[in-house]
Amino acid sequence: QCSSDVHQARYCNQYEPGNENKLGWTLLGHCTGTIAPTGSPIFVDLNEVGSGCPPEYDVDSNYEAGDQVAVLVATDRTIVYECKSWPEGAYCNAGENFAPGSDNSAMGWTLKGFCDGTMAPTAAPVAFTGECDWLNGTAITPIAAWATSDLSSYKSGTRVRKGDQVYKCKSYPYYLWCRSAAYEPAGSGPWGD
Repeated sequence: QCSSDVHQARYCNQYEPGNENKLGWTLLGHCTGTIAPTGSPIFVDLNEVGSGCPPEYDVDSNYEAGDQVAVLVATDRTIVYECKSWPEGAYCNAGENFAPGSDNSAMGWTLKGFCDGTMAPTAAPVAFTGECDWLNGTAITPIAAWATSDLSSYKSGTRVRKGDQVYKCKSYPYYLWCRSAAYEPAGSGPWGD
């Protein structure tokens, strides 16, 4: 079996099992005889997730904790994975080697079950009302919505949300205007995006 250690697993496509360097592969045991082929793939029993399939996984998309994706594993079988929370969730955007269904998928994705069909669309677009977080390099910091009641607290470096956009108050002397209702965030002036 290809090693579950991500550092050893990279050798599985370079060396055959039982290689003299013992790189990439883990010996699970020995066997004798042959195994007869099955008529069709055998899947582990999984529970159905939701009332339809989420969007298919796309390596070029940006995923966040809780995002669900569908992966077609056979012509009639679609599996659902969910992106884990921070810090494991960072692997959800780490490329093909960590894609759902890959050997390393468990590092960022949780297998949820199978799905069938498509999810019903929402009736109409919904304005963003959730929380917005910013990763400042070491910690997750919540970003509050811009409000006239908070004007006196705005200073250089303050991040605020307006709709689905995040703005940062510029440094001196611009931050003085961040405290004025006349200069609410719009992508220019004292606020940068």
